[in-house]
Amino acid sequence: MQMLTATDFVANLESLEDPAEQRRLLEREAATLTDEIVQYMKARANELLSSNIARGQALADQIVYASRISGNRLHHALGLMVQANVAMLQGEAQRAISLYDEARQWALEAGNPVEAARSQIGKIGALNHLGDYRQALEIALETGRTLAAHNEPISAAVAFMSAGNSYCHFGEFGKALEEMTRARELLEAANSPAARKQLCLLLYNMSVVLRELGRYREALEYSLEACEIARQFEMYLAAATYQQGSATCYYLLGEYNKALRLLQEAREVVVANGLIPLLITGDFYTGNCYLELGRYEEAVAQAEGLIKLLTERDMTQTWHSLQAHYMLGRALIALRDYAAARPVLDHAEAVARQLGSTTFSQFVDLRLAEIFLADAQTELARAKLSNILAEAENTQVILQAKLLLAHLEATDGNFGAAIPLTEAVLASFEEQKIFGGLFQGRYLLGEISEKSQDYSSALEHYEVALSHLEHLRGRIETETRSLFLRSKEHAYEAAVALSLETGQPDRAFHQAERVKSRALADLVGNGLDIRVKVRNPADRPIVEEIETLRQRHNNLTSRVAFWQAGPVSPTEDTKLPSEDERQDLLTQTFECERRLAELTQRLQVRNAAYAEDTALVAEHRPFDPALLGEEEGLLEYYVARGEVLAFVVTARAITPARRLCTLAQLNRQLGLFRLNLAGTVKNLADAAKLAPGVLDQRQQSLLVNSRALLAKLYMTLFAPVEPFMADIRRLIIVPHGSLHYLPFHALYNAARDRYLLESFDEITYLPAASLLAVCRERGLRKEGEGSLVFGFSNQGALPCAVEEAGLVGQTLQTGPLVEAEATLANFRRLAATARILHLATHGRYREDAPLFSSLLLADGELTVHELLNMELQAALVTFSACETGLGAIGGGDEVQGLSRACLYAGAGSLALALWRVDDRAGSLLMQEFYQGLLQGSGKSAALRRAQLSLLSNPAYRHPFYWAPFILVGDSSPL
Repeated sequence: MQMLTATDFVANLESLEDPAEQRRLLEREAATLTDEIVQYMKARANELLSSNIARGQALADQIVYASRISGNRLHHALGLMVQANVAMLQGEAQRAISLYDEARQWALEAGNPVEAARSQIGKIGALNHLGDYRQALEIALETGRTLAAHNEPISAAVAFMSAGNSYCHFGEFGKALEEMTRARELLEAANSPAARKQLCLLLYNMSVVLRELGRYREALEYSLEACEIARQFEMYLAAATYQQGSATCYYLLGEYNKALRLLQEAREVVVANGLIPLLITGDFYTGNCYLELGRYEEAVAQAEGLIKLLTERDMTQTWHSLQAHYMLGRALIALRDYAAARPVLDHAEAVARQLGSTTFSQFVDLRLAEIFLADAQTELARAKLSNILAEAENTQVILQAKLLLAHLEATDGNFGAAIPLTEAVLASFEEQKIFGGLFQGRYLLGEISEKSQDYSSALEHYEVALSHLEHLRGRIETETRSLFLRSKEHAYEAAVALSLETGQPDRAFHQAERVKSRALADLVGNGLDIRVKVRNPADRPIVEEIETLRQRHNNLTSRVAFWQAGPVSPTEDTKLPSEDERQDLLTQTFECERRLAELTQRLQVRNAAYAEDTALVAEHRPFDPALLGEEEGLLEYYVARGEVLAFVVTARAITPARRLCTLAQLNRQLGLFRLNLAGTVKNLADAAKLAPGVLDQRQQSLLVNSRALLAKLYMTLFAPVEPFMADIRRLIIVPHGSLHYLPFHALYNAARDRYLLESFDEITYLPAASLLAVCRERGLRKEGEGSLVFGFSNQGALPCAVEEAGLVGQTLQTGPLVEAEATLANFRRLAATARILHLATHGRYREDAPLFSSLLLADGELTVHELLNMELQAALVTFSACETGLGAIGGGDEVQGLSRACLYAGAGSLALALWRVDDRAGSLLMQEFYQGLLQGSGKSAALRRAQLSLLSNPAYRHPFYWAPFILVGDSSPL
C-alpha cells in the first residue's frame, strides 16, 4: 500500500470534523507519523492561525496528542510551539513563554538544535509584548546566528526581524532597519512560497520602522504590499494586521476616511477570531482618528473602554495600557479638561518608563508641555520641550516638539526664533505631504505676521493654511466634517478679519462662505449619496440591523409619546407606567439611538468613495452675486474672533458692516428674548388659574417687553446695515451661530413702530448663500405631483392639528391623512412623489441627539435620521410643529436638524418653526399661507401675508404667535 504524502495525510485529518475521529485516525496511523508529516501539520496549523484561529488551535492540539501516542519528543516540541503561538494571539504572553521554553527543552532532548532555536523566535515576540526588550534582543540575535549557521534562511530571517523589532523599542530605528534588511535579503534569496509568507510579515515590520523614521509614504507602500501577499496566501488574520498598519499610515498622512474604513474592516476579522491584542491596537488607532476628526467624546469613550478591558485582563502595565492612557490624555486635552488629563498622562509616562520606551515617554511629555502652555506655564513648557529635543530620535516627536516650541516663542514675542523653527518644520511636512502639520505651521506664520502688522503676508499665510485644511476636510466623510472644523474655525475667522482689515470685502465674504454649511453644500452641490443602502455584499448585515433598529425605535418612541400624553380615560389596559418603567423605556430608546448612529456612521465611512478619490467631488464654487435680481439682496452675518459682522450683498456690490456687537453681547440679548417667549408659554399654561383681566395684563406686559428687546436687537443687528439696503425689497437672510434661532422678520423698528416683516415684500432664510442656486433649481422643477397632508393630535394633545390638516387638505384639494392614518409607513410610501408636504403634529428638537429631532406620527417618529434616507421632489415642505427650525450648531456653522435633512433629501423650500407653536394661532396662519400660495403669491410673500394677518388680530400681536415660522430656501410661487 502506497504511503500518503504529508499533504494528503493532513487533508484527510482536517476533513474529519469530529475531534474524536481525528484522534482515532492518529492512533491508527501512529507508526507512519514521520517528522515530515508532523512538520507539515505544524506549518499548516500556523497557516490556519492567520485565517481561522480555532482550526489552527485544534490542529496544534492534535499534534501534541499524536506525540503522546508515539512518545516522539520532537513532535511534542512542534505541537507546543503552535500552542504557544495560539496563546500569543490570545494575549496570554506569559503562558506563551512557558510553552516556548518547554518546546525548546523537548527539542534539545530530541537532539534537534534547529527546532530548539526556532522555538525561541516566538518567545522573542512574547518578551517584547511584556516589555522585556533587552532579553528579547539578546535571544533574537543569538537565535538568528544559530539558524543561519545551520542553513535555515527563513527561520534566521524571522529571528533577525525580531531583533529589529526589539531595537525599535529602544528607539534605535536605524539598527532595526539594518537587521530587517538582512532578513529581507535572506528571504528573497530563498525565493519560495514559505519565504514569501514570511516576507509579508517582514514588510509589515519594516513599515512600522519607516513610520518611526517619518517616511510615511514608503511605510504605506510596504504595508500595502504585505497585505496583498497575505491575501494571496489566504492569510486573512495576517492581512487584517497589515491592514491596520496601512490604516495607521493613512492616519499619519491625514487620509482619515481611508484609515477608519481599513480599521473597521480589520476589526471585523479580529473580533470574529477573538484576538484581543490586535483589537486593542486597532481601537487605539481608531481613537486617534477620532481625535483628529474632532470626535473627542468618542475618543474618550474608546480609551476608557480599552482601559476597562485591560484592567479586567490584568494588563495595566503593558504597552497597550500605555497606548490607551495616552489616547485618553490627548482626548481630555482636546476637551480642555487639563485637570483630568494630567494624572492620566502621568500614569502613561510611568508605564512608558517601566517598559523602557523612551519614544513614548517623549510623546507623553509633549502632551504635558501642551498643558503647561494652555496654563501659561511657559517656563515649564520650555524645559519639557528642550529636554525632548535634546534626546529625541523619533521624527514625529521632533517635529511636534519644534512646532510647540515655535508656538511658545511666538507667544513670548520671540519671532526671530519662532519663524525659522516653523519654516524648518514646514519643510519636513512638505516633503511628506503631511497636510495637518502644514496647516498648523502656516497658520502659525500667519499669526506671527499679523502680530508684526504685516497683514498682507498674514492673509497669504492664512489662506494657504486653509487650502491645506480643506485638503484634509475633503478626505473625510461628509457627516463628520462639521466636527472636524469645530476646533479649526479660527483659521477662517482670521482670513475674514484680515480681508476686511486690508479693505477687501469681497474676499472676506467669500472666505466666510467657504466655511458656512459646507458639508450640506457639498452634499447637495455634488449629488453625494449618504443614504443607508446596500452598495456591496458586506453592507447587507449592517443595513439589515439598521432597519431592525429603526422599527424598534418607532415602537419605543410611540410608547413614550403615548405615555407622556397620557390616556384620555385610564383603564387597566392603558395604565400609566411606573417611574422605573418609564426610565427603562427611555434607556432602551437612547441605547437604540446610540447603536443606530454608530452603524449609520460606519456605513457612511465604508461608502465614502468621494472622500478617498477627490476627483469625484467638484471644488467649492463661490457664491455668484449675479444670482440676485433687481430689488433683491442678501444679508449674511458672520462671527469672527468674537465680533459680529455682516455683509450686504447685491448683484452690484458686497458691503461689509463691522463691529455690530460682541458675541457675548448678542447672546445676552437673545437670551432675554427667549425668556420673554418662555414667559408667554407660562402665561398660557396659567390662563385657567388667573383672575379675569390678569391674563390680558400679563400679555400686554410681555408684548411691551418683547418689543423693547426686539428693538434693541434691531438697533444692534439691522440699523447699521439699513443704509445699504434702500433699493432692496426682497431680502434673503443668512444667519450665523446663535442667530439661526432669531426671527429677523420680528425685529422691531421703534422709531417707525413697525416690524422688519412690514418693511420688505419678502424675507427668506438660507443656511449659506451657496445654497441659493440649488434651492431655486428645485423650486422650478416639475417632477413632484399633488400634495400630502398629515395631521396627528397625539390623543388630543394638539386638538387643532387634525382641524388644520383638514382645512389645508381642502385648500389643496387633497384628502388629509389624520390620526391613525398619519403613519411613517404612509409617509415613506407617498412623500417621495409629492410636490407639497404638510405635517401638522408635535415636533421635538433634541439638542442631546440632533439626529433624532423629530415629528411625532401615529406609529413612531419621523426623525432627521429617517429624512436623511429619503429622496423628495417637494417644492415646499411645511412642518407645522414646534421647534422644527431648530438645530445643533456644529463646526462650520452646520445646523444639524430637520431643515438640513430636508434640504439634503431634495426639498426646494421649507416652512419651519423656531419655537413652540400655539395650536390655534399656527392653524390660522397655515390657512392664510396656503390661500396666498394658491392665489399665486411666492412662498415668502404668502408666509408674510399670513403673518401680517395674524399680527393684525389683537389676540395674537405678540411675536410668539405670528413670528415662529420662517421660510428657508426658494421663495418663488408654486
